[in-house]
Amino acid sequence: MASKNKKAGRSSVWILSILLFGPALIIILFSKSCTNHFQTLDSYGNIGKFELKTNDGQILTEKDLKGHITIFTTIQNTCPDSCGIDLWFIKEHLFKRIYTNAKKLKHVRIVSIVTDTKGNAAAIDDVLLYRLKDIVKDYDEKYWKLAEGNPKDIFNFEHNGINVYEQTGDEFLGDRMFLETLLLIDDEGNLRFVRYGRSESMVRDFHDGFTLLQKEFEDKKRNKSK
Repeated sequence: MASKNKKAGRSSVWILSILLFGPALIIILFSKSCTNHFQTLDSYGNIGKFELKTNDGQILTEKDLKGHITIFTTIQNTCPDSCGIDLWFIKEHLFKRIYTNAKKLKHVRIVSIVTDTKGNAAAIDDVLLYRLKDIVKDYDEKYWKLAEGNPKDIFNFEHNGINVYEQTGDEFLGDRMFLETLLLIDDEGNLRFVRYGRSESMVRDFHDGFTLLQKEFEDKKRNKSK
């Protein structure tokens, strides 16, 4: 019975992945095969109002998204390395690029909202910070912020007919899809890309989406300076 449940859970994840991420995957695949035409990501609406308190003591609101590319995740206070997202994949495929290209990517940041394993808002504590810094050796709060606040304010949206905050299933941590989800937000506060954060292939795809958005950001900046 346990084996059947596990197989059913994997099937559910596969079906949800197709429904939630399928159109974006097509954009990425097409853009890689197209050398003469720059492809842009779809926009899934503005993220709306929110207020978060970050680990460097700042208050982050929707107004602070202006001029930045922001990656939103959750992080669990008791098991930050592999409960919701896999920190190693995020470190290797996202944070390293941001950190090592800090001058060019100073407008990019990761914001991880602290929750418990059920998805409830939780506080930032010294143990969580210690474990994050132990895993991410070059951790810098300028580029990767922990945040306290209501995750519903960020993750409560529909993408390809699925509400990420409301979607449940026993294949997800705490039965909640949003705990395993990465969001890519543009410099106007619009949701542009979504992926799971536990799979290396999905994180790599997210990096590809980020690359497209960064190209768009650079083109917009270049056009304004003309």
